[in-house]
Amino acid sequence: MEERIAPQRSSSILGSSRDRPVPIGVTIKTTIEHGDRKPTPERFNLEITLLDAVRGREALDRIKLEGVSDKAPRAGFDYVLAHIRFGYFRKARGPLTPHPYVLEDGTFTAASADGKIEYVPPSVVRQPQQELIGVPFSVGDSREGWIVLEVPEEEKRPLLVFHRGHAASAYEVWGPIWFRLHVFDPMCIDASCADCC
Repeated sequence: MEERIAPQRSSSILGSSRDRPVPIGVTIKTTIEHGDRKPTPERFNLEITLLDAVRGREALDRIKLEGVSDKAPRAGFDYVLAHIRFGYFRKARGPLTPHPYVLEDGTFTAASADGKIEYVPPSVVRQPQQELIGVPFSVGDSREGWIVLEVPEEEKRPLLVFHRGHAASAYEVWGPIWFRLHVFDPMCIDASCADCC
C-alpha cells in the first residue's frame, strides 16, 4: 500500500528536501525534542548514516538466509535492505530526564524518486541482524543495523525517508530527512543528471 506525501518547499540544506537527499555514506545530524512542550522540552541530537543499500535478488537471498521472511516481495516490487548507523545524544547539559528513543515500524520508509509516494514497509517475521527497529536507544548509544523495505521494480532512484517525530513522545518540529536509497553511478553524468546538481 502506498501513501501520498504532502508537497514541500525546496531547501538548500542537505537532507531537508527530496531534491537534496543525503548520499549513501554521509552522516547527517539533526535534532528532536522530548518531554512537555511547557515550559521547555528537552532536545536531543540524532546522527544518521545510510551506510549501504542492497536491492533485488541479493536482498531477497539475504532475507531468506536469515529467516527474516520466506515470502517473495509483492508482485512488481523489489526488497531493499538498508544498512543504517543511528546515534542518539543529549544536546545540552543540565538535569536529564531519561528518554530512550525507539525506532518503530514506519520511522524509516522508502519513497519514490520525486518523493510524492511513500511505500509501506513489508511485513516480515523479524528485522535482519543487527536489529534497529524496536530496540531502545539510551542517550549516548550509537549502533548499526538493517531495515527491510520494498520499492517498485521500475523505481530506479528511490529515496529513504526518516520521520523524526514518529517515535513516541518525540515532536516532529522540522519535518522528515531524505536520503538517497540508491548508489550514484558516476558514469551517468550529463547536464540533466539530478544527482550531479
